[in-house]
Amino acid sequence: MVDFEKDIIGEVLAPGSQIKKTSTKTKENGSTKKKIPIKKYSQNGLGRLHESVIIDTSSKFVHLGKDQKPHFVSEIERANDILMPGDTIDTQNPMPFIFESENDFQKSLEEAKKLDLETLFNIVESINRKYVDIEDHYHVLLTADMIWTWLQDRFSSTAYNVFTGDNGSGKNSELLVFKFLGYRVYYVVSASAANYYTKMGNIEEGQITIAEDEVGDIAKDREKRNVFASGYCSGGSVPKVELEGGRKSEDWLTYSQKWITMEELLTTHPDMKGILDRSFVFRFVAGDPQYNIKDVIKSAGDPKFQPLHDKLMSTRKLFFCWRLLHYEDVILDVKINVKNRSAELTKPLIRLFQNSPIALEKILDSLSKFLVEKSDIKKNSFESKLYEVIKFLREERKERLDSGIATDDEKALGELTFTNLALLNITREIMDCVETEKTGLYWSSLIGCSVSQTKITSVAKSKFKADSISIKLHDDGYPKTYRCLKFEEKYLKRIESSYDIPDKIKILEDSDNQ
Repeated sequence: MVDFEKDIIGEVLAPGSQIKKTSTKTKENGSTKKKIPIKKYSQNGLGRLHESVIIDTSSKFVHLGKDQKPHFVSEIERANDILMPGDTIDTQNPMPFIFESENDFQKSLEEAKKLDLETLFNIVESINRKYVDIEDHYHVLLTADMIWTWLQDRFSSTAYNVFTGDNGSGKNSELLVFKFLGYRVYYVVSASAANYYTKMGNIEEGQITIAEDEVGDIAKDREKRNVFASGYCSGGSVPKVELEGGRKSEDWLTYSQKWITMEELLTTHPDMKGILDRSFVFRFVAGDPQYNIKDVIKSAGDPKFQPLHDKLMSTRKLFFCWRLLHYEDVILDVKINVKNRSAELTKPLIRLFQNSPIALEKILDSLSKFLVEKSDIKKNSFESKLYEVIKFLREERKERLDSGIATDDEKALGELTFTNLALLNITREIMDCVETEKTGLYWSSLIGCSVSQTKITSVAKSKFKADSISIKLHDDGYPKTYRCLKFEEKYLKRIESSYDIPDKIKILEDSDNQ
């Protein structure tokens, strides 16, 4: 590991009015270095993890030595700037980590050394159940996610959590639990993309996690959608041109876990597809939780709420110390029986809990239920239904070719080439389309979108890698040129596998850690 106090490397500065900057003079040459507040810094995983913390009322960075003893520093000086702790005693959002003294920190550190993932899982799940009345597999996945966020910057991808439901269904209560028990949770309403950039910064990713309530307008907010589209995997960024100090381009980092709520799931909005594809959807209905977490956060002095509040605060302090203790742990890869996007959404949790058998079994069961539900939704998409059209036409053509009753035109087309007209006619049938006032445009209530020949061709070419070709056929004995789409077997097999989700996610026996 690199010692930041001895080995200083340069980084591109983060200019712009969104970042508060002050200056200091270096002793060597009198030049000015900018001070940049930051929540955590690990030299992008190459150095020892430094976390912003409040000791008494002073802002510090804390890191653990090889002997796991805490060391506190006031700043991290680099070649071109100085990093300062990003929290003060008055910081509101995300909540700072406050310890009464170094001794208090040491006590929490010693307690955290006793905790394993099974114990943490039980603690968080029991807390969550006090404040939110939801299905068991919802509790399991949200509990696991809260714990996982404390090591989110060790992983390459994450899933988002989208909560839907009416007012009073518990969506907001879940976000508030996450605010206390997730890693540096930025809890907001009506945040802009610029708000996100400011908190996430452009020096090191994973500074925060996000919990935003009532994000009903996200489908219309292109800048915000870009944050979600790029921020589910490590390395995601959005470029912006900064004018302060001269025109230059900066890449604002977007990777973090994000929880959002909305009253209605906008499944039919085309711009929501990318977000929902990266998300698990939780449908909340009004329940009867044991406590209202808002009463616990602000109890007005009622003594029955004080132990509950103390538990929330002590648990997040333990998590903070647990993160420092385990940040450098080796987390082996696993092989599972799902792939592509399904693996990206599920494997990070499975990897983290692979050596915690009781929690792992619950997590595998919960993830399986969510994946099956996502698969059912995906099977009602335009792409899935179009695949059904191609499969139907192919099976019909193959049967005629094999039985020897195919026409000369069908023989010329072969097994995987179909006229645009045939594709449109079967699409209208399978997608249960009705005509609209506009010629050539149809509406499918089955999948909730418009259908046209142009859309069929566009999706077939972009998603199925089909080729547009023209073929001269002899319909009724008269030669005529038809526009067709030609498909390939290897690509259709890949598409079919993307819809083939097993009922149960499993770790395969030939995983690297077996």
